Amino acid sequence: MTHQLRSRLLAVAPQLAERVPYSALSVERVCTAGGVTPGAFLLAFDDLSAYVEALHNHFLEQMRQRLIKVTEGTAPGLRRIMLASETYLGYNLENAALRHWLLAAYGQPSVLQAIRQQTQIYGLLLAAEMRAAGRAHADALARLYLAMLNEVASIELRAGGRQNAYRDALWHFLDHAGAPTPLASRLTTR
Repeated sequence: MTHQLRSRLLAVAPQLAERVPYSALSVERVCTAGGVTPGAFLLAFDDLSAYVEALHNHFLEQMRQRLIKVTEGTAPGLRRIMLASETYLGYNLENAALRHWLLAAYGQPSVLQAIRQQTQIYGLLLAAEMRAAGRAHADALARLYLAMLNEVASIELRAGGRQNAYRDALWHFLDHAGAPTPLASRLTTR
């Protein structure tokens, strides 16, 4: 029963996020959208913060499932990074209103901790993909790429749509980063 109630209340979030800014989010609004009483809400979640934390975890799990599905069967390396990146950016745009809510919730310690943990995991996965592609400095490249990917996601959210120039810059980075050039070799010589 509680699992079904939690699922029901999490399911109303995307539509509610389209109508209500995060600053106006309340237990009452979630209850009204979900057709439940505040007492029922409290059976599923301790408070609004717990709801937002669960919503963030649900968002990340849905994204992970989509990333796995899209990259399944693709060999490790740059192609798989591109597929995962396109999926990540697309998922953020498809769920823009909800993503805005979750960005606003970054001040919540539990949400911030989950984001840090997720970023660390994605960094490790990306570094392994970079190594599989034969790239030098895989750990550093993965951190830089993640920062760039998140910046592109933010730019696209603010713009309200896909920004091809920024995506092209990401692909350019993937094509060239870690592949030494004579200039890069001279600049990094100690």
